Amino acid sequence: MFMLFLDLSAAHAPDELGNIGGKSGGLKNNVLLEELRVIAKEHHERISFVYADGIAHADQMVSLGIFGGAERLPALAMNTKDGRQMPFPERLPINRDTMLQFCADFLSGRMQSAADAEEMARKQLTSTKAMNMANLATRKPRKEAPKEQRGVSEQFVDELPREAKRKGKGKGKGKGE
Repeated sequence: MFMLFLDLSAAHAPDELGNIGGKSGGLKNNVLLEELRVIAKEHHERISFVYADGIAHADQMVSLGIFGGAERLPALAMNTKDGRQMPFPERLPINRDTMLQFCADFLSGRMQSAADAEEMARKQLTSTKAMNMANLATRKPRKEAPKEQRGVSEQFVDELPREAKRKGKGKGKGKGE
């Protein structure tokens, strides 16, 4: 299943044509859905295509290898039966050319992991052939991991230290006893 996660928090209810409002990563949700519909028409017999609210389904995004929540929207990923994490590379624009290549590489077996997807993105970005850069999302930079602090430890014990017991802070030493 090929999943498109959008920011639908500000979106309006779909109209009679199925159009939704709002933006994800500076891109109109309607434009992204239209690109997904084009791909779905071509591969509908072999891959299921869905879109979901990335805010409401943040846990599903994490299980597919998309970390960062709403700041990473719009995001795409392949949900496989065997549990592989196959996120669409964020460096690539979300358009029919890049999504078609992603689906073709997945169906042919050339893409087995997220590392293979990143390699596919690197090849497309460094190719001499001109690439369609339409729908390139603007995302906030990823947050860095906090610095590791050494020498800090916590100890959890069931008993209070002897000094606390002597001062009347132990069990059975409270007021009124």
